[in-house]
Amino acid sequence: MPRPIHPLPAPSKTDLEILAVLWDQPSATGRAIYEALLDSGRLQRRIAYTTIKTYLDRLVQKGYIDGQPFGDGRGTYLYTAVVSRADRQVESNSAISGSGSSPTARAMARMCPRA
Repeated sequence: MPRPIHPLPAPSKTDLEILAVLWDQPSATGRAIYEALLDSGRLQRRIAYTTIKTYLDRLVQKGYIDGQPFGDGRGTYLYTAVVSRADRQVESNSAISGSGSSPTARAMARMCPRA
């Protein structure tokens, strides 16, 4: 019997900023993502590289991105978005319309009632 499909946990604002970098590039190392975030001004405050690495690890655990060893012998990983920008938009739209069944979707539906 197939396992039920569970919706992905809601990403944080910083998660979405990291995803935006990966949506603009096919794949990138943690350092490249960190530098892109700093250069673009996407972050509201300056945070450490190790903090971005923690966010990347959590995004892998949540299922939004994939991280594969780069093969440079230094423990570098190459990250790729698993969820596309379009998929994320569909998920957001269903949350706002109230058609989603996750707690986040229900909360969004209460905050954004239909006209």
